[in-house]
Amino acid sequence: MIRLRSLKLHGFLSHRETELTFDDEAYVILGENASGKTSILRGIFFALFGKDFTAEKLERVVNRDSTSLQVELSFLHRGTNYRIKRKFSALRKKSEAELYKGNALYASGVKNVNYVIEKELGLDSHLFRNTVYVPQGEILTLFNLQRKEKRQVLNRLLGLEEIGKRHEEVKNFISRLKALRDSLLKSQELLEEIKSELLKTEKEIEEKEEELNEKREQLKEEEKLLKDQENLYESLVEKREKFLRLTDSLSRVEKEIREREAELKELSQRIEKVEALKGKIPELRECVKLLKPLKEIKSLLSQIAEKKNELLALQKETLNLERIKEEVENLQSEIPEIEKELRETGALLEEREKELKEAEEKLRELRETERFYRSLLTSLKENEERLKGVEEEIEKIPKVEPQERAKEVERLKSEVEKIREELSALRVKISEAKRKENLLEETNSPECPVCGSPMEEEKRKRLLQESRKIVRKAEEELKRLEELLESKERALKESEKLLKEELVNAERRKALKEEEKRLKEKLTTLQRKLKELNFKEEEISSLERRDSELKREVAKLKERKELLRKRLSETDRKLKERRTKFSEEKLRELQKKIRTIEKEIEELLSKIKEIKREHNLKVSKAREVDGEIEKLEKLKEELNKIEGEVKNLPAYIEEKGKKEKRLKELTEERENLLEAIKRLDFKKEALETVEKTLKKQKETVETLKSSISKLEGELKALRKKVELDREKLKRREKESKLLAKTEDSLRILKAVSEGIHPEKGFLQKVRKSLLPQISRYCREFFEEFDFEFGDLEISEDLTVTFSVPGGGRVELSDFSGGQQIAFALSLRFAMARYFAQNFELLILDEPTIHLDQQRRQALTDLLLKLKVKIPQMVIVTHDPELEVVGDRVIRVKNVNGVSEVTVS
Repeated sequence: MIRLRSLKLHGFLSHRETELTFDDEAYVILGENASGKTSILRGIFFALFGKDFTAEKLERVVNRDSTSLQVELSFLHRGTNYRIKRKFSALRKKSEAELYKGNALYASGVKNVNYVIEKELGLDSHLFRNTVYVPQGEILTLFNLQRKEKRQVLNRLLGLEEIGKRHEEVKNFISRLKALRDSLLKSQELLEEIKSELLKTEKEIEEKEEELNEKREQLKEEEKLLKDQENLYESLVEKREKFLRLTDSLSRVEKEIREREAELKELSQRIEKVEALKGKIPELRECVKLLKPLKEIKSLLSQIAEKKNELLALQKETLNLERIKEEVENLQSEIPEIEKELRETGALLEEREKELKEAEEKLRELRETERFYRSLLTSLKENEERLKGVEEEIEKIPKVEPQERAKEVERLKSEVEKIREELSALRVKISEAKRKENLLEETNSPECPVCGSPMEEEKRKRLLQESRKIVRKAEEELKRLEELLESKERALKESEKLLKEELVNAERRKALKEEEKRLKEKLTTLQRKLKELNFKEEEISSLERRDSELKREVAKLKERKELLRKRLSETDRKLKERRTKFSEEKLRELQKKIRTIEKEIEELLSKIKEIKREHNLKVSKAREVDGEIEKLEKLKEELNKIEGEVKNLPAYIEEKGKKEKRLKELTEERENLLEAIKRLDFKKEALETVEKTLKKQKETVETLKSSISKLEGELKALRKKVELDREKLKRREKESKLLAKTEDSLRILKAVSEGIHPEKGFLQKVRKSLLPQISRYCREFFEEFDFEFGDLEISEDLTVTFSVPGGGRVELSDFSGGQQIAFALSLRFAMARYFAQNFELLILDEPTIHLDQQRRQALTDLLLKLKVKIPQMVIVTHDPELEVVGDRVIRVKNVNGVSEVTVS
């Protein structure tokens, strides 16, 4: 098929950047589980066929730290070097491929490259997986499957799996056709019902059309009558509109007349009032003259109030300065007393701290002694308990001498070896006797087939009988020896187990004795040290109490000292603050300002007395002044208003004349409107009667139209129903033809399904026709492993039987583990040869999975033999036993999720 030359993996599964070169040698790819070993095989398969063993989506084989992958594989095929490059981008979901023959580009694009690989080079992905590549654990497991599962595996190995899939598709299609046939049969039952319903509908349409024509004639007559009613109604409405316009105008004129009469009355009253107010003007003017001096008094009173406020503020500031002066004198006398108390507290604190330091030093020494004392006691107790445990364990271990048990084991080994030699010799004897027996049974010659001497028929029968007797006795002896061997092997196994236990116990007892001696010596030393230490617990308790008392006293003194410092600092701060706020000069200045303001207030009061005397005013308080000013302001406002009204009097008289003229015009207009309404002669009752008649006629017309519309809708629905029923009839007629075709298709497909059934039919015939030739090829390969057997037969359920010299027929399960593995590999070689493939490469993925130790060793031996028969082998394993098979070992490690590869 092919031979590998090099492989490059970039961003493929756990391989970030891996390069490997291959030659015609055996390669063992060794590593722990999940290290990335099988990923190398998946990379080879992806390079050749553009797909993965397991992942359907290529995004799953892109390295988790990459967005794309690239795989490059060089291989030798029929003496020509090829190099294939494949890329895939997970972002663009796009694949690329290039195939080089030698150094020249031979094909590009995924479809073209796949075509050349499959059609020109003859490399098939299914055949590759079923011959060259042996998946994990599949060397022997396919022979342990159920019969149906074995046939499925055989279909896959022979490339018949797709036909089995087609069988399932045909079965599904038959099910769908049956469902269609049942549906068509049901539809045919409804055909007569549709015909009857169609006739009934057509008759109903005729009846509805007659009724519709009658309704339309009646509608024409009613619409003519409605038109006459509408004309009469329109003339009455026109007259009503004219009547409403006249009545609206009359209402407007009467309203304006009322408004003009009210305005004339109000204007006459205003003129009379102005004439009456003219006489009050001189008296009001005299009163208003006192407003000015009162406002001057109010201004002077405001100034006096401001001066009094200023005086009050100065008096408060003066009092504050006098208080600060007193505080400064008190603080100056308090500071020396605080300093004296602070010195006394500091001296006492130093004395107590010295005592505390001495006490803590002594306490630390005592606690160190106590810790040493406690550790000695703990160690003493632990060693006493350990010594007790060691002594108890020594008592439990039996005193034994393993030398006698060792002699017994050697004796049993000698006996087992002797029995095995006897069995081997006996099997050779039986085999030779059976061979002679077979020769005697098959020969027709007058000469003995064993020694060549003349032999009569009677002698042949006698020799045959003697040979059978020898075989029978030998087989009985063989059975006896095998039973004896099994018994001796059990006894040997039990003795070896007991010997191992006795040796372990002896060694354990010796070690425990040494431990016992060491512990006793250590206990003596510990007891001596405790005695020398002479530690007393009462002394440390007393010292701890004194230490606590001193700590509390020192803490209190420190607290008292700190409080005194803060008090001294705060007193000093207050003193400085008060000194900055107090000034004798400022106090004198404030007292001078107070005297000046008091003098100014007296001057302002003198001015007020002068104004009151001049204008003969009786007010004395600010509230009385404000009251008089408010009263005079109102009188002044009233005076201004009266003077304004007197000034407007001529205008009021002129406006009165205009309003009287307009009132006369409105009265004449009202008379004209009343005359026009009388001439119109409009009756509201006549309009209401005509309106009711018209409404009733409209309802009659609308009822007819609604009835006609309903009939038209019903007719439309009935005609639509007729169309649908006719279409249904046509479909049912077509379905009749489709039903016949469906029945024919079902008969044909059933025959096809039976023909390609996986368990019988065509596939069974194909398997039976292919297997004899594959069996012959398999036998040729199997003989290469130097196993003795005659004919070989493989059934379609992968049951394998052999004929062995002198032993009749046996099945594969009767062979040893090595022979079974050799046959499994031979079967794959035979498949490759049958499909015209040169077996140049063998790939095994974890071949030791599910194999016991015996079969693993047999597999190793077989692979060592195969190295001279197959140019190139690649074995992926986590089992170091297979390392001996490889000419080169590729080691794979997973480092932080990335596969690292080394070759040795």
